[in-house]
Amino acid sequence: MAGLPGVGKSSIARGLALELGLCLLELDRIEAPLLERISGDTLGWSGYEILTSLADDHLALGHSVILDCVTWVRSLRASWANLAHVRGAAFRPIEVVCSDEALHRTRLLQRRQQSTGLGDIAWERVEEARGLYETWDTSRLELDSAYALEDLVRAAAAYVVSSSPADP
Repeated sequence: MAGLPGVGKSSIARGLALELGLCLLELDRIEAPLLERISGDTLGWSGYEILTSLADDHLALGHSVILDCVTWVRSLRASWANLAHVRGAAFRPIEVVCSDEALHRTRLLQRRQQSTGLGDIAWERVEEARGLYETWDTSRLELDSAYALEDLVRAAAAYVVSSSPADP
């Protein structure tokens, strides 16, 4: 489950995990307690490495997993496709976008107001992230979170259980 901060990845991921009984691993939940003790610069890519290690453990046990994070770069996506291949698991990448800028901004504001500790992302930071986010060069399901959550979860579930795998 990939996409820019605040587009609705986590809402869809949670719905999908509940719908299909999948293990949900969220980068924000891994990084939040770490960032209380160390700086983001110090943490660097370690959160993604922890997420990958946890996914590997679950796949080795035969569990299906959802990885919920921005997934900025193609090399990370490729390494997860390879991990799935090595573990004999299907790789079904999903990218979440939000075509409604006002809705996207509102979600970021609500995140701030709820002060969940899972990301206080200002719109300016999302714009910066957009410049760093590498476009996809492999197939994936793209979901527009401007649509109803139930419909998005239904589409994601159908994709995940489909027999036609995405390109690694």
